[in-house]
Amino acid sequence: MNLFEFKYDYPKEPKTFGEMIRKARLDRGMQSKQLARLVGVTPETIQNWEIHNRIPESRQNLEKLREILGLQIPVF
Repeated sequence: MNLFEFKYDYPKEPKTFGEMIRKARLDRGMQSKQLARLVGVTPETIQNWEIHNRIPESRQNLEKLREILGLQIPVF
């Protein structure tokens, strides 16, 4: 997917992991760079998770997302 073609719509009913992250982040009024700082990753990593539906490889990052965004996602 070309990032310039991606539509940054608000996901009212998130169906993917990336949409869940984006919705939770936007619900909290956070920019991707703010979330990145809190999780300890780059803003590009947050965009990768949201746009390309990538799941964090690091268990620690996944746990931080759960805590910061209040997501109900399993930790592997």
